[in-house]
Amino acid sequence: VETKWVEELREHFTLVMPDIRGNGESDTSGETDFYHIEKILDDIDAVLKACGVEKFYYMGHSYGATIGFHVFKNNENVIKAICAGSAPGEHFSKVFAPQARKFFEEPNHHKKANTLDQLEASEEDKEWYRNADLDSIIAQMSSWETWPVIDVSELNSNIAVYTGTNDIKDLLDYLHSLEDTLGAHSITCKVFEGLDHGQLISETEVVIPWVKKLLLK
Repeated sequence: VETKWVEELREHFTLVMPDIRGNGESDTSGETDFYHIEKILDDIDAVLKACGVEKFYYMGHSYGATIGFHVFKNNENVIKAICAGSAPGEHFSKVFAPQARKFFEEPNHHKKANTLDQLEASEEDKEWYRNADLDSIIAQMSSWETWPVIDVSELNSNIAVYTGTNDIKDLLDYLHSLEDTLGAHSITCKVFEGLDHGQLISETEVVIPWVKKLLLK
């Protein structure tokens, strides 16, 4: 999937694809402040500077899309941004982040007490919990709850949002509630029929032509 995106987009752009702190090969921490959005924005600025990039386009999916709203608001060098599987407003910090943090707190408690076998979860999930840095994951999500809310009024027509009819239900419902507001600020919002959260990226034949059309317009 990543290869297809690279093949399609590198014909038109120089691609910079950093691992956000706490993910991939970037540093992790059990400290909540380590994951504050201001530090993530500083990281992105540092990477772009090191690559010799000034003006740039931004594209992100899910967590990366949420970061994208903050990048768009706070960085005057963004030309256009496309955010998939997320929404501006309070849903991320006020709804999703607390739910996600609570989801991992129980397995982390069992992991520390060496009682993961008592957790109601599949053996595959239990093995994942054993190997994952749950303290870091929980610290990230705790930090997300403190992130400032990006209001639709702080965005404009140079940002677009897309999702699918099978995306996470409460996120999809929230985006539907924003439709009129997004339209009032000339923000494109596309809902792909039949796509779930992961397919917003994996269904390249459907999504990439739409993305390229927006970026190259």
